[in-house]
Amino acid sequence: MGSWGSIYNHSRYALRWQLAEMARLQEQVTSGSRVNRASDAPTAARRIMYLQAQAGEFANYTKNVDALQTTLGEADNALRGVSEILTDVRGKLTQAATGTLSQAQRDGIAEGINQALETVLTLANHSSLGRYIFAGTATDAPPYVATREDGRIVSVSYQGNYQDMPMPLADGVDQSSLLVGERLFRNDERLSPRFLGATGAAAGAGTSNARGDVWLQVAHGSSTIGGGIGLAPGTGAADDTIVGAHQLTVDADAHTLRLDGGQAVGFDPGDANVRVTNARGEVLHVDVSGLLLGAGSQTVDVTATAQLSIDEGLTWTAADLTETNLQVADSRTGRFLYVDTRGIEQAGLEPVRMEGTYDLFGTLITLRDLIANSREMETQPQLDLMNQAVASLDEVSGVLTQELVVVGSRLQAAETLKDSLTTLTDNVNSEIARQQDADITDLATRLARTQTLYEMTLAATSKLLSLSLLDFLIS
Repeated sequence: MGSWGSIYNHSRYALRWQLAEMARLQEQVTSGSRVNRASDAPTAARRIMYLQAQAGEFANYTKNVDALQTTLGEADNALRGVSEILTDVRGKLTQAATGTLSQAQRDGIAEGINQALETVLTLANHSSLGRYIFAGTATDAPPYVATREDGRIVSVSYQGNYQDMPMPLADGVDQSSLLVGERLFRNDERLSPRFLGATGAAAGAGTSNARGDVWLQVAHGSSTIGGGIGLAPGTGAADDTIVGAHQLTVDADAHTLRLDGGQAVGFDPGDANVRVTNARGEVLHVDVSGLLLGAGSQTVDVTATAQLSIDEGLTWTAADLTETNLQVADSRTGRFLYVDTRGIEQAGLEPVRMEGTYDLFGTLITLRDLIANSREMETQPQLDLMNQAVASLDEVSGVLTQELVVVGSRLQAAETLKDSLTTLTDNVNSEIARQQDADITDLATRLARTQTLYEMTLAATSKLLSLSLLDFLIS
């Protein structure tokens, strides 16, 4: 019985194995894959899983590179649009600064620059893939917000942040797909301020943090009349415009006053408000009601302090004209300008160029208002400032050009990286196919061989199990 049991067990095992092998080979022929489960080829299965993980990483990297290319491509287009606008504005500025145009013609140019400003704001607030691309990581809101008066932009503030969001593009290679507008549209290489007016104000010893073009207003503070002859500031002193050191000559016989050798002005004894001007048109009001000089003439010193403002007169800073480093603040922005007041000789408007700090929007706003002469300047000073303004426009354009080169380089690097990822992905997929794809001819041969062996085993088993005791004894 032991021999028959052994024959039965061996036959059953052989038939079961052959059936399983035929099923496995048939599955491989049908699927075209020789590894449908890890048990089919453990070593190859491990290799395939590793390669598939690599292919997945390459697919994610490629997706990130595609997103980066999309964002950088749109950023490149936006920046090129801004650059073209600045080139056009420079041509308009050069035309306006020739002095051959009327103010009405310059007003037309100013309106064109105003439209350019609106377009630039739109480009700076461009979004891609649902994100504002010039806002740093604060991508859910426009990075630049304009303040308007009478429908015109008077200032633009940056509401984004300065943070990057690194995106993995390859093993050990990260790059941000976001851009910080303030690094693209603003220069940050501060130089010493340049004072362009005739007031006598100069740069203080401290480091100012005001930016772009600053308009320093120098106005009269208070006057002191020396000489000890009873002269005092008149009741209209609030309208005085003199600043610094002056001389006042009083002629008691002719009843006249003369400021700095200017035109003589008559007065009546007891007059509390005599208005006298010098050759530059500066004004001093004098109270002669207490005049002690009974006869002859005498020249006395007049000293006038000043007050300074850089926020269109919203706030004023007193100056006694001895300060070497007076801080004058802008109440609107909190920024300040350090001024050396010792050389101030007259009141007026003092344009100050904060070179190395110009930004795109502030420059365009200043150019528009300068060409439109919103501060009602004399023609020649206006033209001089227009010619000076070319440098500020070139400064902004230079920063933009540098950033365009950087964006272009990043685009080129992304394209090269994408080509490399495509090659690596193709290589990995080829290796997966080599490990996984079945050799149909070989499988068909093995399937036929296994099927033949199965049939032979089945026939032999049938023969063996049908033998009688007599057949066994005879054999």
